[in-house]
Amino acid sequence: MKSLYSVLVFLLLSQMGWSMRCYTDYRVFHLPAAINEGKDQPYIEFYFDFDGASLKSFSENQSQFIGAEILITLFKNNQIIGYKKVKALFPWNTKEDQRQNCSALERIPSENGNIQIEIEMTDLGLADQKKSILKDEIQVINLNKGAFISDVVWVKASIPTKEPNAFTKGAVDILPLISDTRFSEENEMEFYAELYNTDLYFLQDPFVVQYSIFDLKNNIIPGLSRIKRESAKSVIPVLGKLDIAQLAAGEYIFKIEIKDKSNQVVATKERRFFRKTELSDETSASPLIDLTFVQQFQDSLQLMEHIRSLTPIAQGNEKNIIIDVLPAYNLKQLQGYMYQFWYKRNPISPELAWADYKKEVAACDKEFGTAIKKGWETDRGRVYLQYGKPSTRVVRNNDPDYWPFEIWHFYQTNNNLHNKRLLFYNTSLNGDFELLHSDIPNEISNFDWKNMVRSRQMNDPNTVNRLKNNQRQDPYSGDELEQLWYNPH
Repeated sequence: MKSLYSVLVFLLLSQMGWSMRCYTDYRVFHLPAAINEGKDQPYIEFYFDFDGASLKSFSENQSQFIGAEILITLFKNNQIIGYKKVKALFPWNTKEDQRQNCSALERIPSENGNIQIEIEMTDLGLADQKKSILKDEIQVINLNKGAFISDVVWVKASIPTKEPNAFTKGAVDILPLISDTRFSEENEMEFYAELYNTDLYFLQDPFVVQYSIFDLKNNIIPGLSRIKRESAKSVIPVLGKLDIAQLAAGEYIFKIEIKDKSNQVVATKERRFFRKTELSDETSASPLIDLTFVQQFQDSLQLMEHIRSLTPIAQGNEKNIIIDVLPAYNLKQLQGYMYQFWYKRNPISPELAWADYKKEVAACDKEFGTAIKKGWETDRGRVYLQYGKPSTRVVRNNDPDYWPFEIWHFYQTNNNLHNKRLLFYNTSLNGDFELLHSDIPNEISNFDWKNMVRSRQMNDPNTVNRLKNNQRQDPYSGDELEQLWYNPH
């Protein structure tokens, strides 16, 4: 079973109740100018691993197939910088023992910077199926000068190439493994990465590449390190293996490093992984988890409610997993997820991290909860949990010329954003304020926010009468909202 923590999982549901399961991951690589017509070009590899049994078969040219239509779009500063639409088709055999996962790989050129990814997928066997959309953000940092390393890809299998295909790297086909979990049955861990610009950096000087496994205190695990001398080139592929048969259960860091002749680290790239002692779902609780704080949860419905309250701070695809995947899981699996969620955020004391967050959730329920929503489900509650307590908060609930509104100003948010603002308003007058406008990246930005807050005027008879009598529609200056926005103290 593949990990639900380190990979992105789609669970796509059609109106017919058919589900498509696909595990996906993406990693950043690079084409140096020396081999790309004088132009440095980062690109992103997308890996897809379909559960063949979850796809609906269909006929085409008198043959049976399964597959999916995949649309990948890259954005930078809200502008499209990359786009690819493909059909991943696989021959279909109806024998149950041949229903295996089907893999696909796509590459899209990118740019440096914060890149937003949007992936749409549709089962080709279900023409009327609604598309499912996954959104994420990654940072692409490739250097024009200096040696550096690509992302690390786990390898499921590496075989000599017979005919070049999408998985070919040099003379070898690299089949990616989309999981950060290694089970006790797996005695080897294979990986692939690429070194760039060593020819420009080292010229004729010798250098080595070292790959190792570290514990969380940054100590190398004895016996799990390899060093290889390399000759400088614009691109050097590194395909390696480490024997992990004796590696104990736990979380580890894999590092690949470029070192100069003085043994100084020139470039490094790392990726975390988990070692598990038994083949089980990643959300299952291990015997060690039985001794942790999650044992206080003995009701799966109650625990699921606690897990749902984590969505405001969930990262990457964690929110999709919480909403779409976990409701079908049993108590032990939910306990496992709860523990791993907080262990990743505070390995020293996951329980303390949860206790602190639980207090904030309770404060949100008291402050922002409504008759039909818990505090964390509201926009104000979500923002409070995600970004922290605002430095200043302007509250206007009883001005007849405006819908009730609040302006929140952060000197610094929990994720280190500075001088940011959000405006909430309430047109239903039910206490649930909707986020209308913000200058925080990836939050809603509404150019007409001032008029929308003032739109109550045309719904209030008293205000309309004042307008007819040539009275001012705003008891303050016409720029009051703007003044409050930029000077909320």
